[in-house]
Amino acid sequence: FEGLKQLTEKDPNLVNYIQDEELRLMLTGPKGMKVGDIRKLLTKGKSEMIIVSLIKRVQVPYKEFTLEEIETLTKMELTEKTISAMIDVTTELLKDERRRKEQEFYQTENKRLMEQKAQPQTIVQTNNQNNNSQLQDKATEILLQEGSKMLLKSLFR
Repeated sequence: FEGLKQLTEKDPNLVNYIQDEELRLMLTGPKGMKVGDIRKLLTKGKSEMIIVSLIKRVQVPYKEFTLEEIETLTKMELTEKTISAMIDVTTELLKDERRRKEQEFYQTENKRLMEQKAQPQTIVQTNNQNNNSQLQDKATEILLQEGSKMLLKSLFR
């Protein structure tokens, strides 16, 4: 049990490969506040309010318990308040994770759109510079032609 506990503390996803449901549930949760740790605290007579408060401050979700798993947790002598606290903290942490991912997605999209907007402006600026350059060249050409005409007229009068 202790060996499995240490392994699941290093990689919490390993609990998903444990066949025995009760053992899997006992090893579910963050280090120091796994379901087995909570069960020990309750059997030692620790205050349920304190345990619930400790559960609420964890930074890693337990798991989305199925109804069968909740029934097993109840058989393991975990109280409804304790199970509820694990469910609530998991729900909040998963919501926060989804919000964070959505925010990252929107920031990435916003950055991409801003870069896209900047490209057409660069193209427009380049086109405007090209147009201005072409206009200047045309104006210079016209001035030279008109100047040449005026010079020739004045010479051959």
